[in-house]
Amino acid sequence: YAMDSRIQMLCGYYAFGETAMPRASLRLLARGERADHLLDLCAPCDFERTIPGFSLAFVSAVCEYTDFSGDCTLAEELYPLLCRILCFFLPLLDESGLLQNPMGGTYWNFFEWTEGMEGYDTAPAAFAALQAQFVMAAKQYRWLCARCGLPGLPELEKAVGRIRRGAQRLWSGERQAFACAVGAERRDNELTQALMVCAGLATPEQERI
Repeated sequence: YAMDSRIQMLCGYYAFGETAMPRASLRLLARGERADHLLDLCAPCDFERTIPGFSLAFVSAVCEYTDFSGDCTLAEELYPLLCRILCFFLPLLDESGLLQNPMGGTYWNFFEWTEGMEGYDTAPAAFAALQAQFVMAAKQYRWLCARCGLPGLPELEKAVGRIRRGAQRLWSGERQAFACAVGAERRDNELTQALMVCAGLATPEQERI
């Protein structure tokens, strides 16, 4: 799983200072590119569902590998795939400035084993976590392009700006927290708050709260 692997890789960099296994694992994950350019649920895998946010975690993991290893060759190899993954999400950005969940039987909009954050087609629209994951991946991708001399995607900057403004629709002044999704009932869980802060989508005042 790309998300699980990303966490394991980060721990391994600090604990062992080893990068060969992460590099091989990232290349294996990349071989699971689907027709829509997201990644298979895990690698190797013949399960038809995918978790969109895990493909964004893969983008972040490639950037983190490059940072810890100092090796740009993997980023150069996987650069076209990283672009395709990020571009998958751009049409999901609506006029409100929020990414809508990709819908259909093959998309598992999973963020946490919490009610309302692990649904299939019936999941609420515009999860806060998806906004945060995309913005963090886009920021890291921008760093990667600068570090390795890659051209980047100018449209990402516009998308991040729109999401930064749209994310405030998820803030509840009454609850003093971000809702986990547009239209969600009271589900202002800790993961949502942490992701919004880490992505820079919370204002300084909201961060203090």
